[in-house]
Amino acid sequence: MITYDELKAERDALRAQLAKARHHKKPYEEMTTEEYRAALNELGLSIVASAEHLGVSHRQSQRYANGTSPVAAPIAKLLRLALRIGLTADDLKAI
Repeated sequence: MITYDELKAERDALRAQLAKARHHKKPYEEMTTEEYRAALNELGLSIVASAEHLGVSHRQSQRYANGTSPVAAPIAKLLRLALRIGLTADDLKAI
């Protein structure tokens, strides 16, 4: 038989899940691995070179490129903006 404390703990866990779901909104569309690689290609950057231009570690750039880690929102926004307004790899490095 389920005890009062177990029911209370389950209720609290469900409330926490609900609260998290209500407040978890992504303000941008996540960048896919394919989109990340295509953006680097269009900018003429290798995965390793992109790290220096984007201000991340070489390993993190590899994680973005192979899908191990989702592309961080600021990186995705920067790449999309760079492509939209025609920035070059040198422009990215200067930012």
